Amino acid sequence: MKKKVGVFFLSELNFDEFACKFVILSLNKIQECFQFEFPELHECSFPSEGTFSTDELFSKFSQIIAVLDKTTPTSRCEYYIGITCVSVGENLFWTKEDNMAIITTNTWETLFSPPSIFEYIVHSITGSLVQMISDVEHHSLISSHRETKGCLLDYKFFKRDMKVAISLGYICDECKSRIITVLGQETATCIDKVSARDWIGEVDEAGSVAYDLKKFFKVDLNKDTGFTKTFWEKAKESLPELPKDLILIIVTAVITYLATRLSS
Repeated sequence: MKKKVGVFFLSELNFDEFACKFVILSLNKIQECFQFEFPELHECSFPSEGTFSTDELFSKFSQIIAVLDKTTPTSRCEYYIGITCVSVGENLFWTKEDNMAIITTNTWETLFSPPSIFEYIVHSITGSLVQMISDVEHHSLISSHRETKGCLLDYKFFKRDMKVAISLGYICDECKSRIITVLGQETATCIDKVSARDWIGEVDEAGSVAYDLKKFFKVDLNKDTGFTKTFWEKAKESLPELPKDLILIIVTAVITYLATRLSS
């Protein structure tokens, strides 16, 4: 039976949450180990800005889960993952405690994207699941390694290394062997499928996640970060759809108007 993984948006986030849900829930179709779901939160007393210690954040997250378990027992999951925009601990991408993990989107847009925020979140979910399951169920934590190999479990002391790891979708031989030994071959296979980038597909590949993400949510993984677009980004995006003759007329009119204003 699949392990239930509850995913929560804990803060008001600057990206299309429905598009993000689509990407995460697409993982349910490609593997047989995890059932990703979004429990319904009627209220959430989680900070939306600031910097907090991991103890503070996990205390607030555990309170949210406790209320949910009490009010909606059917939403109880084996593992819980919260996504926030606040700074986590000592400038971490994500961290875990027992069967809970917290992922932050803080600084991803300005410093690290692309890859898109959705690819980053899935990468972080995968890494946190490996560590949570190994620790909670097998009492043998599969920790990150300090060497940068482009691997799912790189420690990423230099935070830009995360771009490399996400782009490669790779698990090094040492980590793969340890995952098989500790978690078993079936779970290792599922982790490998989620970690690899094949399941995303291409934007022009009908029926792929990337194709449907563009079709239904207007997010093009070839050029978009996944974050909410500004007015100028939306305007720029629509320009190529206009006929070239019309664009030339508009540009000429603007230039003529400006020249007239400056000469008067």
